[in-house]
Amino acid sequence: MRAEQIIYTSCRRGIDGNTSGFQNYSYSPRMHDWITAGNGIGVMQSYQPPSRSDYPALPTKEEAQSLYPRRKCFGMLPGPDALYGMAVCSYIGRDYPEGSVRGGNFISHATALPATSMTRRPCEFLTSSSFLTWLDAETARQDSRPEPLTSLDITPGEGNGIDDVREFLAEDDHAETIAQLFESLITAGDGDFVRKIIINASEEEFALWIAALQYMLPVRQSLNYGFSTYEYDPLRSPFHVIRAVDGMRGSLTDSTFSYFDVFDMEQGTTPQREYDEALDAFVEFAVTLLRYSQDGLDSFHAFLDSTTYTKLDSQLVAAYDLYRITVGSQPVTTLDANHLTACVNFAAEYGTSSQRALLAQATLHALVSEQHDAAWCESATNALMQLVKAEPALGAEGRDTVVRTLAHCLSSGNAPRAFYNQVHTVGERLFQANNADVDVALFHAIDGDAMLTGGDGASGATNETLPWSVSIYADLVTSALIDGINRGVHVPLGVPGRQMVTTFHGDVPNAVLRLVNTITQQANPSVGVALLTRLVQLWQPHAELVVMLSLLVIEQGASDEVEQVAVQTLSHVFSTSTADGRVYCCRSLLADGRTDIVRRFIDEVCASIDIMHGAQSHQLTSEVRSLCEQLHMAVPNVVLLAEQQDCLAQLAALHGQRHPDPAVMAQLAHTIQRQGAVLPMVELAPNSRQQYVEALAQPLAEFAADSVSDAALQLTAVPESFTGAYMQAVFVAAAMGGDAERTLRLLTVDAAMLSTDNPGSSEQVVGFATHCAKAIDGNQHVDVQALARIADDPKRKQKLADHYRKTLGKTFPERTFDTAWEAMAEVLGDQQGRGGILEFLRRIFGF
Repeated sequence: MRAEQIIYTSCRRGIDGNTSGFQNYSYSPRMHDWITAGNGIGVMQSYQPPSRSDYPALPTKEEAQSLYPRRKCFGMLPGPDALYGMAVCSYIGRDYPEGSVRGGNFISHATALPATSMTRRPCEFLTSSSFLTWLDAETARQDSRPEPLTSLDITPGEGNGIDDVREFLAEDDHAETIAQLFESLITAGDGDFVRKIIINASEEEFALWIAALQYMLPVRQSLNYGFSTYEYDPLRSPFHVIRAVDGMRGSLTDSTFSYFDVFDMEQGTTPQREYDEALDAFVEFAVTLLRYSQDGLDSFHAFLDSTTYTKLDSQLVAAYDLYRITVGSQPVTTLDANHLTACVNFAAEYGTSSQRALLAQATLHALVSEQHDAAWCESATNALMQLVKAEPALGAEGRDTVVRTLAHCLSSGNAPRAFYNQVHTVGERLFQANNADVDVALFHAIDGDAMLTGGDGASGATNETLPWSVSIYADLVTSALIDGINRGVHVPLGVPGRQMVTTFHGDVPNAVLRLVNTITQQANPSVGVALLTRLVQLWQPHAELVVMLSLLVIEQGASDEVEQVAVQTLSHVFSTSTADGRVYCCRSLLADGRTDIVRRFIDEVCASIDIMHGAQSHQLTSEVRSLCEQLHMAVPNVVLLAEQQDCLAQLAALHGQRHPDPAVMAQLAHTIQRQGAVLPMVELAPNSRQQYVEALAQPLAEFAADSVSDAALQLTAVPESFTGAYMQAVFVAAAMGGDAERTLRLLTVDAAMLSTDNPGSSEQVVGFATHCAKAIDGNQHVDVQALARIADDPKRKQKLADHYRKTLGKTFPERTFDTAWEAMAEVLGDQQGRGGILEFLRRIFGF
């Protein structure tokens, strides 16, 4: 294995210049380039001898080589080129000048190569003879500039092979100790700081401990931590695993080493640390393979090498789990939720496509083969989706597997609902990732007849609870329907349900009819109601589907209990629909010959119409009239009655304006006259009829005295048989308005209308006046004295006559007025307990 090299020592002249002292004695050309680029070669070019009084200050070569520990430091170098460095620093002692008594000289022979070029484990080079460990004084004193070095072909050393390691681990409790050491190494960076490892052992044993650690993992993992056979100051050392040497700074028992994991092999003490059980299992696995199974070790290393994982940390546990799952030695169900998530994260980030596929298949198999707790299923499903995201091709296989499993659950009739739900949840996630619906796919994969007629089907139901397979089938049909709508199916409106359902394609129409038959053919109607209610809830977002379903149930001749639910459902759709929606709904029912239901819906709307206050129900009456006209149905009486009251109220409002539109007023008057002749007042109960007459009279009383034509509305706003009562009600309403002059003007025009070209009119006038007097007598809202003061005072009466001529454009019919007023006064006088008109006048005027 070739590497670039550099020699560092104290000499007369180095390769870089003329100065003397510690310097680069020589290096290979590429090493110079790496130094220039900023790679940290210098971490391998230092040596401070241990502080021991029994060591000579100026040792001979033999003493230096045998007594002073060599600093063999191996590890990744800081810098831009990702270099791996291996160096041997050896103590020389005496400086090179002849006769010098200055000590401290050493030689560092360092090598470096790209980490990707390391094809063997670093431990194999600990005893390599390729490293220079001495530079004689004569060479160091030369005045000439040293020649550049060539790249070095480093050869492995002896004594640290895997067989040596196995033999070593078989001794004493070394196997247990290497497990602890390995766990310490793996978890070194898990805390807030990196914990270094100190091993107190001989140099030979230290090398075997290092070798054991490295043989448990592939080459590239063994490069992740630096190690050194000697560091004077371990606290400041850049290397991670360090051999303890007598004379180094500090003692193993000092508090300064509390941040280290100290393995004192000579004293038999190791760190007392607890690790995760999963990490314990992995380390036991690795140690066992190292000791007993070369094939198993090679297999695990090949697995790790196939991934892109190059680190050495706790993710090795996830790698171990993935390895066992992919080779079939561990079911995925043995992993708890956290470890399964870690395993999937490892596979997604570092694994190969085939590894992700095997893990996905194992996870999916676990989810679709047996029931698990909800937390594990959620983690497993999330894990599966993460793998599918990394490998989209896995999604198709997963979707097929889920559909087959769900279909089997439904067809077998013995799968628990909870297990079905577990698999269905997985399917939802898989299909959603593909912008699809698992229920649509499942719908096309099952036999609906078998589901609805089998032993677990609706035919076996005995109470209001739906068999779960029937409920599931309802869900599937729902998905198929909505999928059809999303794909452009337009459900026709205003037609029978059997025509609406035929617009869907494939198996969908038959599936819908299966459900409808299940609803309508139940021996226990409660089960049919339950299924119908379930479907209505599912289809609620699509009103056209709810209408179709309800119509189909009605068309199939369901029991009264089931049909009632269907009708109530349609009623809700009808009441919440637009005007067009109501028309379509009713047309469908009419096409089915169910005029009775349509009339029921219309009557339900009409129940909110107030005939006494037509203006308040204007929108409802307009909607009902429009609906009936489009359906060619008779307009309900309540609408006609409310419209008439509304028209009179509108006309009264126009009269109250300063500049009303004459055309609008004329149109309203015409409408009132036209509707009055056929107004269905006879359909009202007597009490309601009187209240309605008063409701019609109230708005007309506000303007009836303003013109002859307005007053004439009293004769046409209601059917002829009600004109007398209506005129009386208008008069009473006017009298209660408090305007005595207007009230008497209305009495005059009413009397005039009754006496015009009518034989016996005098009797009619007297009769009308008498009834009006009876109606207002005793009414606290009518000021009778105010009426009398005008009618019996010549001046005021003349003023009334003038206003009459001016307002109505007619001559004041004084005689007719007197007849009417005398009849009223007679009644009012009698009601007051007086004797005739004179007594009445005396009571009012005091004479």
